[in-house]
Amino acid sequence: ALSFGGSPALTTTFQNEKTLLSPFTYDAAPSSDSWSNGANMITARQRSGGAGTQNATVIFGGITPSISNATEEYNGSSWTGVNVLPYSIEQISGAGTQNAALGAGGENVSTKACVFEYDGTNWSAGGSLTIARRLWAIVGTQNAALAFGGYPLTSDTIEYNGSSWSSSVASLSTARYQLAGAGTPEAALAFAGNAGGLTTATEEYNGSSWSTGGSMITARNVLAGAGTQNAALGFGGLTPSVVACTEEYNGTAWNEQTAMLTARMFIAGTGTANAALGSGGNNGSADSGATEEYNIETDLCSATP
Repeated sequence: ALSFGGSPALTTTFQNEKTLLSPFTYDAAPSSDSWSNGANMITARQRSGGAGTQNATVIFGGITPSISNATEEYNGSSWTGVNVLPYSIEQISGAGTQNAALGAGGENVSTKACVFEYDGTNWSAGGSLTIARRLWAIVGTQNAALAFGGYPLTSDTIEYNGSSWSSSVASLSTARYQLAGAGTPEAALAFAGNAGGLTTATEEYNGSSWSTGGSMITARNVLAGAGTQNAALGFGGLTPSVVACTEEYNGTAWNEQTAMLTARMFIAGTGTANAALGSGGNNGSADSGATEEYNIETDLCSATP
């Protein structure tokens, strides 16, 4: 303690990450989460693929309501139309970054084995799937991706090395489609979907096998996902009502977060658990061009007398 003249003592104590200055206590900064509106997409659509971050996303394909090959890039404030996919397709899944995106599977009249790679300017054909697939989840990068689940209903998990796809390397415990995913090929997360009925099942992949994780709070399908295995975000979907609910996974359990501003299904999700982007989708009656940004903000200072 330090004492100056006749003034009351000013006590300073250091406790880990807390500094206590009487008569105020400064606590570890709390955080709050929120969704906010971004710029609307140029073309309202659902069932699109997406890749990238909150401030650098590319969205491709989907239904407008006709099957589309349109591609748009988001820079954090506005959308720009860029070179289209070589083929119109919906229910396509995406992974990677805005300048190195991967799109695989989908449907146009029938389920497709198409794979496309984007370099930030142009699309080109990638290594085709060995089995046509749609409504599945893909995580990773353009040259190292993991894909799992999908329709026709399957538990298969396959890998992409930038040129070709493997045969199944592991099986989900719960076969499903219309699921969401997050993470990397070495640490992936599969959650929710349709397994013959809506499911809350969450599974974690360690590079060789799947194990059971904490169940989601709300069973749903056709939701969006973002983030990593230990910090994931799931939002929107069908319960069977179209919902705006958002949940965050911490590696063990799911927690309810602030709901989206507009309830939607078939949203393209990109970004991280702390800075996610939800683009397009369907609100239950019409295709949507809405863009929402999710952020977790930390207060710089919190003082309690």
